[in-house]
Amino acid sequence: MNQLRQVIASFEELLLPTICMQCEVRIPSGWICPKCRKFLRPAVNVLTPENSPLYEIHAIWRYDGAIRLAIERWKYGKMPQLGELLLQEYYTKEWAETTLSTTYDAIVPIPPHWYHVRHRGFDPVHQIATHLAQLLDTPVVKALSRIGIAKPQVASSDSERESNVKGKFHCCTPVSGSILVVDDVITTGSTLREAAITLKSDTV
Repeated sequence: MNQLRQVIASFEELLLPTICMQCEVRIPSGWICPKCRKFLRPAVNVLTPENSPLYEIHAIWRYDGAIRLAIERWKYGKMPQLGELLLQEYYTKEWAETTLSTTYDAIVPIPPHWYHVRHRGFDPVHQIATHLAQLLDTPVVKALSRIGIAKPQVASSDSERESNVKGKFHCCTPVSGSILVVDDVITTGSTLREAAITLKSDTV
């Protein structure tokens, strides 16, 4: 049994980062060293305008520096175990109690492009949704599907991002009540807004 544990530990060491994402100094565990952690910039959680289909938007960190490197390695480096490490560290009971202003009836993940899932071998957004479902004791409902193929949002202007997702979602499973819509990265919020508009138009 001890030998098996040693093999598993060695295998995990190969998979998980053993250097800081920012300065690349070796660390015993985790993904960032204490020195670089001090430079992480928290995101600003905002109430949305009255005419917005979203009530409020929550994020933990600004998408830059070490956080950006970690998320890119998680998503594009095919490392779901790194994503799990980040989720367990930041999406905690304490975070939920101090950040979320309401309870939710369903968690709806932004649907991925099929070719992204095929290439990566997993869906980061669904991984986030599953973690939150366990944390909040709330079901994940795959209520949305994509229509056609949206253009990549990277390097797009704000107006281009808005038009790229316009009409690109379909509500395949109606949901009701208070809904938590989940995405991995928020830039302009256009994807979340379009998802919310679609859900509201088909909610029962």
